[in-house]
Amino acid sequence: MPASFLMSLALLLGGCGSDIPSTEVTTGLTLDCAVFQTSVNPIFDQDFSGRTCSASGCHNVNGSAGGAFKVYPNAAIASTQMQANYLAAKGFANLSSPVDSKLLLEPLTGSQSIVGSHAGGDIIDTGDPEYVTMLSWIATQIQGPSSCLP
Repeated sequence: MPASFLMSLALLLGGCGSDIPSTEVTTGLTLDCAVFQTSVNPIFDQDFSGRTCSASGCHNVNGSAGGAFKVYPNAAIASTQMQANYLAAKGFANLSSPVDSKLLLEPLTGSQSIVGSHAGGDIIDTGDPEYVTMLSWIATQIQGPSSCLP
């Protein structure tokens, strides 16, 4: 091989890696588990005119009702059950359009879901603190990862 080719190759290879940033790389946006544990998850156990989302006849993981959205009732902070509840709620959140999140639309007064009306009835309205709390949680995304792992 000609010497000029080897010198060119050495120069090119010597520059490899010089463009790698020395700062932390952003991984993407996600939902804050700490906020979920203290503000959103308690909504699932809240009494709405004698009904709770986490009740056995609704969205309890041990029940047969409630469709795909299932949560553990009274999940303790930093528990495996809380991690499961976080992942379930996150799965029903629309990060691109928070107001279109199934987590918000299903129990919304007067709303019609993709599969029909919410079997548990109208639970919240857009002005209710529970709606505002969940919408704020979905809209206020953080750099990932965020985990509720115990």
